[in-house]
Amino acid sequence: MQVLRVAFSFAMVSVTLVSAAPSSQVFQLTNGPNLDFIPAVEGTTYVWQRGTGSNARIMMWSEGDAAPVQISNNTREGRPRMDAGRVVWESNASGGDYEVKLWENGLETTLTSNTDNDRFPDVGGKAIVWRVNTWFLLYDNGLQQLEITADAGTADEYPAVMNNWLVWEAGSPKNIYFWNNGSLSQLTDTPYSNVRPETDGSTIVWYTSSEPGGLSSVMRWTEALGTIALTNEGASIQPDVSGDVVVFARFEGNDYEIYFRYLGVDYQITDNDFDDLEPAVAGDRVVWGSRDGSDRFIYYAILSGLDGGEVAGACCVDLECISTTPTSCTSQNGAYLGAESLCSVDSCGVEPAASWSTFQHDAQRTGRTSAVTAELPVRIWSLFIGQPSFPVSPTVGPDGTIHVIGNGSLLAVRPDGTLRWHVISGTSASATIRRDGNSYWPRQDQLAKVSADDGSIICGVAGSSSFAAALDETGDCYFTHGPTSVRRMQPDCSVEWTFNGADSITSHVALGLDGGVHISSDFWHAKLNPGDGSEAWRISTSGRTGAPAIAPDGTIHFYNKPNVLYAMNPDGTEKWTIALPGLNEAQSAPSPAVGLDGTVYQPSKSTVVSTQALVAVSDTGSELWRVTTPGFDSLSPVIDGGGTVLLPVLGGDMLALSAVDGSELWRISQDDDDYVNTAPAIAEDGTIYVTTEDGWLMAYG
Repeated sequence: MQVLRVAFSFAMVSVTLVSAAPSSQVFQLTNGPNLDFIPAVEGTTYVWQRGTGSNARIMMWSEGDAAPVQISNNTREGRPRMDAGRVVWESNASGGDYEVKLWENGLETTLTSNTDNDRFPDVGGKAIVWRVNTWFLLYDNGLQQLEITADAGTADEYPAVMNNWLVWEAGSPKNIYFWNNGSLSQLTDTPYSNVRPETDGSTIVWYTSSEPGGLSSVMRWTEALGTIALTNEGASIQPDVSGDVVVFARFEGNDYEIYFRYLGVDYQITDNDFDDLEPAVAGDRVVWGSRDGSDRFIYYAILSGLDGGEVAGACCVDLECISTTPTSCTSQNGAYLGAESLCSVDSCGVEPAASWSTFQHDAQRTGRTSAVTAELPVRIWSLFIGQPSFPVSPTVGPDGTIHVIGNGSLLAVRPDGTLRWHVISGTSASATIRRDGNSYWPRQDQLAKVSADDGSIICGVAGSSSFAAALDETGDCYFTHGPTSVRRMQPDCSVEWTFNGADSITSHVALGLDGGVHISSDFWHAKLNPGDGSEAWRISTSGRTGAPAIAPDGTIHFYNKPNVLYAMNPDGTEKWTIALPGLNEAQSAPSPAVGLDGTVYQPSKSTVVSTQALVAVSDTGSELWRVTTPGFDSLSPVIDGGGTVLLPVLGGDMLALSAVDGSELWRISQDDDDYVNTAPAIAEDGTIYVTTEDGWLMAYG
């Protein structure tokens, strides 16, 4: 950006930086040799501090004037603020303590005359406020003076006022406090600082300091919407607000530039090689200080195009997040995320992938897909991945990438059987994959959010996790944490709540159709409320309880030794139970699968030695058929879109059975010394993926 520096003739030399409305015209107000900084604006009049120390004084200029004038009678005057035709500043003219001075109608008045340090004054409407020593704020509305404090254990600092609204920072770390007509409230409570608030009497803005990753964000609070972040990248600091306009300084790699935000969109005002800081706004006027080495100048801008309209926000068009208006978002078949919402790495694609994205396909653990497998599959390819310490079922991402564990490594394999990437990891269960391809991996040391690009860890929650996580449609993740707990985690890996069940959790988390969080333990099954993790209900069982699966009508199914299959209504009442004789009473069973018609397919060991069974139970609780087959352990069945039930048997073959009567459609025989050791995953094109005891990933289609 080129801005012509002019002498105090103040010719209106301007640069239009933004071609489309809204736009800004930039003018240079001062050009040295003085040090000019800490400006304020009201209407078309500007004030600022000129000089430092014993040379500091207050200057004023109105558009059209030939030159600025000094309005302070003395030196050692600084930090001016202006509103309603009045200017206040702090004065150290005596060289001792600070006093507050007021300029109005050409006259200077000393508001304080004491031995206290009266500092950081502000004026807004009829009110003036300042800090007395480090004790309290003194609020003066022309009718009364009130001593106000947050009583937060530290000084009340940097107050801003507009009539009955008073805001300031206090505490350690700093938080924002709000006083309104005698009512005090704390607006922030974070582990990092919130500083330098400003208000126009209907909106409060401030910025954060020392957020994780060094982020500083501009925040806004209104009575209607509460607190929202207006920025989420880099360092954005020193905001001010006037109506729908918020101005702030943002670090752009080498220096700070001035931006204004209007109706959800950020517009850049400056683009130069020096630091532009301390912006202030009033109506369509913006003023700031620019620092070029040891030189300090004042610039201002006139905004245009502030004509109202729709408020922009984040819009997801497929997996891409753009900032646009609701109308534009709809025209692009996008999903509008809300007024002034921000695009981030977790804005779009946080929901579960529609593919076989987790253990047993989905968060309901149905084990069912709409993809149809081949009538008689043959092996397409095999890839040696190494023997894992324990079997982990593969899952499939939205682009067809297979996620699998082998020999202590997390692997991503392309659909053609070539390795995409691998990362050494102590992973302990299947991946759960989002629509954007990023995934959640339970590990022995944490639940890790992993990048689809290279397997690197984006973020995580420390603590062991032994079962596949479940994702809801908002992208929140539910997972076991340690032996007895369940947690809900947001896409940024912040934990919303933790449930401690006291007893060992024995299953994957399953999400009900109503959002309920279902878990099983040694002697009970429970439903948790998704909002806060509290128990909605619990049913006691007589022994180890198997993993739940949710039917299309919301019924919750789980198997309990000895030999009882449960069907529970979402409200915790029993729908039916059925005893399944002929199954091994001492054996806990793998997860069932649930058909589209509500039929439950429950695997278990048979009472016959080295024989496994699969029992089909109708949605009303009657046994339809059962199949037994050689093998020394049961694995979870899965169902394809044609209704074929795939039954892998550890130490045996993988069978394809008719859902109607259990008759065999085909089988894949395994070598004597190698066999399928996990439940299969079915890709969108019908390809079947399984792992084997000897460490192979195999594709059938």
